[in-house]
Amino acid sequence: MQHEQHELSVCVDCIMMIANGEVGDRGDISTLPIHAQSPEDAHLYNLPGDDADNNAGTRHAARMNVHWPAEDGWHLTPDCSEDCEGDFSWHSCDACGSTLGGDRHAAIASRRVES
Repeated sequence: MQHEQHELSVCVDCIMMIANGEVGDRGDISTLPIHAQSPEDAHLYNLPGDDADNNAGTRHAARMNVHWPAEDGWHLTPDCSEDCEGDFSWHSCDACGSTLGGDRHAAIASRRVES
């Protein structure tokens, strides 16, 4: 059995999801003016009707799963020391695909593959 592995550069939201299984709470989207709402991060706000099965965390996990499907065996792990600081980048996040600029952190995508 072999491992397939890729080094990733991920956004703050993804590193939080990878490390803690949750993203930070940005509050209710209704408090954000319409002109400030971006399709890139609107999913991270509390939306009307959110519950345990549909919320910022589950929506962000679904975005990550598009790029690294768990059903295909992908597992994401952080790849930096405890005091690791991110580096600002305009490159897309390798885990969720966000094109918003921000800190990027090291992570690893891996899975077992039959040889």
